[in-house]
Amino acid sequence: MATSVVSNVRLTPEALMDSLSEALDGVMILNCNRSVIFYNKAAERMLGYTREEVMVEGTFCYQLFQCQDEQGRPITGKSCVGSQIFEGQAGGARQRVLLKRKDGRRTWAEVVFTPLKDAAGKLEMVLAVMRDINQAKHREDEIRESAEAIRKQLQQYQAELTQKYGFEQIVASSESMQAGLDKARAACQSDLPVLIAGEAGVGMTTTAKMIHYHSGRLNQPFITGSCSAIEPNALETTLFGSSSHARGAQAGWINEAAGGTLFLQDVEALPARLQLMLAQAIQNRSGNAIENGEKKLPDVRIIASTRHGADMAMYDGALRAELLYAINVIHIHLPALRERTEDIPLLVQHFIDRCNRMGTRQVKHIAPRAWSLLLAYDWPGNVRELQHAIESTYALGKGDTLLAEDLPGTIRGEELALPGIDETIPATSLDEILEHAERRAILAALRRARGRRNLAAKLMGISRSRLYRRMEALNIVPPKGKQ
Repeated sequence: MATSVVSNVRLTPEALMDSLSEALDGVMILNCNRSVIFYNKAAERMLGYTREEVMVEGTFCYQLFQCQDEQGRPITGKSCVGSQIFEGQAGGARQRVLLKRKDGRRTWAEVVFTPLKDAAGKLEMVLAVMRDINQAKHREDEIRESAEAIRKQLQQYQAELTQKYGFEQIVASSESMQAGLDKARAACQSDLPVLIAGEAGVGMTTTAKMIHYHSGRLNQPFITGSCSAIEPNALETTLFGSSSHARGAQAGWINEAAGGTLFLQDVEALPARLQLMLAQAIQNRSGNAIENGEKKLPDVRIIASTRHGADMAMYDGALRAELLYAINVIHIHLPALRERTEDIPLLVQHFIDRCNRMGTRQVKHIAPRAWSLLLAYDWPGNVRELQHAIESTYALGKGDTLLAEDLPGTIRGEELALPGIDETIPATSLDEILEHAERRAILAALRRARGRRNLAAKLMGISRSRLYRRMEALNIVPPKGKQ
């Protein structure tokens, strides 16, 4: 059986020094006096000093190279890893340093320090191997600067979102609207489910975003899902997602909103089976897995909206009681614009000011008949319809006055105009205009409630006694037998 023989060849000190002289990395050897006793060619190229200039008795390395750390502080004494090794406080170690070249320029190097001991284990010298890391440091600085720029952009974007959806952006002075906004402010302080009730165009989406961007979840996703815009047979997958093992798997709104807020528009449009599943998921918030056929929610806040009053939706069978009790923890009612006509002048001026800032035309006045039409109209599309009406009138009109003939045709309908107001004579008093608008709002509510005053009061968001008082003051007589 053949055996291998390993020759016992020893590397001489002279051969070792020759090898280090040709190494690609800079190499220095320091004696116990911190003087340089070895300095290779790569170190000469890196630092600009020749061997003769560096290897001078009594010349210390820190005097020549004036090392600094990554914060720009001088590396001297105990802050130098080499000194720590000589003092027995450290073994081999590495350190990033900014070295000063002979020509005054600075260069980055990563230095690996290795103690060299004699046969008795006594420390004799320290070997310092220097690797040029200027390119790597430059890339790191670029990445750090990019990350900082992204962070600042995110902060600016977040500040813009917070300002855009700030509560001060809601233009309203009516008590009914302020009551809804007060509840929205309170909702920002918790993660409880919220149900927002109101007609289309009253600002339910804006209110949901205000709650999200003023809550502790503002840096997390805000996902909007319209339950009425998805085919019923696709709603379960759209809402909860599909199995990750299935081909073309979907995450679903709930998982997309993980950590943040899911705003479910028209929640009453969910089929009864899905309403029950969602109610059970809200009650069992512990993860996004499916156990025993029950859905589990990840950490997500639910805000839902309904175009019907919550109680009315449940009584009509559109909203299951289980889901109502699960999401109606904080209830916010946003009144229709016809129920808060005192806000119309503020909103009109707000939208005109916005148009003036963005366009070239400067509207300074509103003709009396235009005012009467704006205040008399029922605004079935609410604030959104009012905004579009003002923007359209601004775009189509001329001069510094908003005229009635420039308003959309639906608002200029003869049946909605107040008779007897001439553009050439002083306007009817604002109290009379508001009284007329209030009368029309009450009559419209009575028509929708088919004369039932209890239901009309609920539709307007006011008490029955207040409706009776206003009807009496405005001399409105309801159909007989209707309450």
